[in-house]
Amino acid sequence: MKRIIEFQISDDKYVFLENQKNIFEIRNDDLQVDVKKFYNAFFENNLDYSDIELHNSNPGDKTGGRVFGCIKQLIDEVSTRLIEEFQNQKCEDTVETIK
Repeated sequence: MKRIIEFQISDDKYVFLENQKNIFEIRNDDLQVDVKKFYNAFFENNLDYSDIELHNSNPGDKTGGRVFGCIKQLIDEVSTRLIEEFQNQKCEDTVETIK
């Protein structure tokens, strides 16, 4: 099932919303990414990471565009890696079952 995540900019932070609920944010005064919160927002507890669509509601904001681009790239790379790992694990489990 496709997950649609909206990227918005407020006065003091960059916010990622899913179903209008804040799932992840980055303060604009330090631009630090809390890796654990990032993982929990996008990948934890069997969240569907195979089809995430990000929407940038402020495409004209230069800094926001860079933040959006970095997070999008990170999500894409982590999703690809998790999918590969899952497929490899399924193959290993199948081989073990056959033995």
